[in-house]
Amino acid sequence: MSSVVIGGKKKSTSPSSSSKKITLGSKLSSLSYLFPTIERSSNKSELENASVLDDKFVYLLAFISIYLFLQIIPLFGFPRDYKYDNLLNPLNFAGFDIDNKGTLVGLGLLPLVFSGGLIQLLVGANVLNFDFSKKKDVFAFSNLQKFVAITVTVIISSLNIFVFDKNFVNVDIIGKFLILSQLTISQYFIIHIVECIDQGYGFQSGIMTLSLASYAAILVENLLGVTSVNASNGKLEKTGVLFFLFSAITSPEYSWFELFQRFFFRNDLPNFSTQLISLIVGAGIVFWFNFRYELIIKSTKMRNVQQPYPIRLFYNGIVPIWISFSFITILDYFVINVASLIPFELTSVGYTILQIIYKIAQGVCLISLNSQVSKDWTENTGSVKSIIDQFKEQDLIIHSKRDSQLELTKTVQQATQTSAVLLGVVVAIAGFFGFKFQNDILSGIVAFGSVMTLLEYVIVEMQEHGKDSLIFKSLGWA
Repeated sequence: MSSVVIGGKKKSTSPSSSSKKITLGSKLSSLSYLFPTIERSSNKSELENASVLDDKFVYLLAFISIYLFLQIIPLFGFPRDYKYDNLLNPLNFAGFDIDNKGTLVGLGLLPLVFSGGLIQLLVGANVLNFDFSKKKDVFAFSNLQKFVAITVTVIISSLNIFVFDKNFVNVDIIGKFLILSQLTISQYFIIHIVECIDQGYGFQSGIMTLSLASYAAILVENLLGVTSVNASNGKLEKTGVLFFLFSAITSPEYSWFELFQRFFFRNDLPNFSTQLISLIVGAGIVFWFNFRYELIIKSTKMRNVQQPYPIRLFYNGIVPIWISFSFITILDYFVINVASLIPFELTSVGYTILQIIYKIAQGVCLISLNSQVSKDWTENTGSVKSIIDQFKEQDLIIHSKRDSQLELTKTVQQATQTSAVLLGVVVAIAGFFGFKFQNDILSGIVAFGSVMTLLEYVIVEMQEHGKDSLIFKSLGWA
């Protein structure tokens, strides 16, 4: 399912290789009974008096609205006195703390990112064999990712509810199964919402689209939220940092020092520092996203005709760091939860030292993993090979280079490894300041990276269908 492969391309299988290996298309055909496949939207408008571009905007708005609506619907039977005072679950994945209110979204996009990255890498490494020239194998590939996503949801949610999370101790067994069933069913709907967007009812990557919508909604809530809640200092405070500032300035309950401390550094509610740093990191991502190294290419048939061929620094976009962080999040989940069950107490000094060692190990692991995932993603998606084939078809070579294929491969590898280390270091350093802060930083990377990626898709659509768009005409853009 392309919806679960975040902006990736499935590796094609040649007929000669597929004839030697038995593909998984037939073996996984039974999964089609669990997960109906959405067919790709045709180029013809499906709405009366609308263009293809208008179709996509309408459908996209509908799917985003459904996803954001799920984020505010509370789980039936969820403990009212639930305390989010631990990190024993990965529900804050990528900064989208959507489950902090016990909503239907549950694990959100974590199962999709994890399953999509895992299955794509296994296919690229020939551990799993699919022949993408066959329709049944394409459906099987899609359904396998859906199945893994649902399995991850059930396993982690079950461990949270029945084993690790002490907030559910007073919930009876029926109530626990009811909460688990709600999380599973909602994840099932999220999977198919993502697939609908990917299959032409939106602009390419459904995961990126929903992550961006979620980030935007949470950013607005964190900055402009008007809800008043009981803060850790015993006072009623606005969730939005800007509205908190406006109300606190006019209140005699706050000294200037307390106002400054709460505005920039409060931990129980959104603070301005994390939001500002996330935006700064996002602006940096936009800058690096536009950083390109240009190879000079020329035609072997036409003399003195040269043109630049840009290789973007973020050749794989934000896909590898997102996948790597999902793997690390799952690892953290098991390590922290299992460690919490060990009846062993440390002194405050010992606990601090152990925490520092673990954060260093986690950071090193994240950087190394992201570097490896970037390398495998480039090789397994076959994107470099497709460029090389395009060069051969058009009789293009790289100017003043003896081996164009080697030069192109080397340049792409350097770009992917540089961006992998850069993003890995940023996210790893953020981890030293806390799990929540690390998530906020990654959410900015994911959101702004998604903006740049989706913008390219939208521009292409606008160039092809913008002149026929009723929406663009009403705005005077066409």
